[in-house]
Amino acid sequence: MELQYHQSAFELIGKVPIFSEDANAVLDQLEQRYEFRFPASLREWYSIHNILEMFFKYSWGDPVEFVQVEKLIPKKIADENASARRYRDARLIVFKTALESDCQWAILLDGSDDPPVLFEDDTAPPSWEPIASSFSEWCYSEIRFWLDDPNEMRDWQFQRESEQSRVWRHQHSSWLLTAYDSVSNRDLDLLRQHFQQGPLTRPSEARFFFQSATGDQQLVLDDNRWFLWAQTEESLLQLTNFVWSCGNLAEKLHDVGDHYTDIPQRLRASRPY
Repeated sequence: MELQYHQSAFELIGKVPIFSEDANAVLDQLEQRYEFRFPASLREWYSIHNILEMFFKYSWGDPVEFVQVEKLIPKKIADENASARRYRDARLIVFKTALESDCQWAILLDGSDDPPVLFEDDTAPPSWEPIASSFSEWCYSEIRFWLDDPNEMRDWQFQRESEQSRVWRHQHSSWLLTAYDSVSNRDLDLLRQHFQQGPLTRPSEARFFFQSATGDQQLVLDDNRWFLWAQTEESLLQLTNFVWSCGNLAEKLHDVGDHYTDIPQRLRASRPY
């Protein structure tokens, strides 16, 4: 099956997509029943055999969080939603819902073939906010983020990886520092000037994702925690040097990677903070 929108996502995990006639037939029936057309990127994704089972293996979330193909139904944004005015008369298709909250992920039916993804949190009143410029970008970033993810649930996720992903992770996730510290607007301005900012695939778990132009350095940030990741210790040293003055990282950074590094101790001995 040749993909137009999601080929890069499948290349990340080394899988070959297989077309599902049954899923495609369901999509046809939904279009006829609700008199609309699925965006090409969403239709391509859901036309792949066992796509939700596959996606579960390479992304965060429980399988039941992802909406089954027969439940992909367009709906209007509720009037009580804080974003109703911004997206007046717009329709959405929700494709993921969180099990333990009222959070939802949806595509905006704006007429494009690869529409943006919106996220609705569980605050009051709820509000839809854009988190990715396209559905294909969201899918790719969700998989890439999971493969790179350095947080404390990594060991649990590791148990259900394929052998190929285990090798990939071993080769690419060795050097890691973390710190519990807040993120200021000054810090964000600095990072945006020097790194590429990626989409927020899971706003409830991470607020910001940055990576270098070559992809060998990455930063994942939420309200109170930083993760610094690099492919080599030398690259991690360069990254740590760059963010050393951000917040209280100079005092709080510590090693949590596969390979021990004393970069924080070395920098504290050589640089004032």
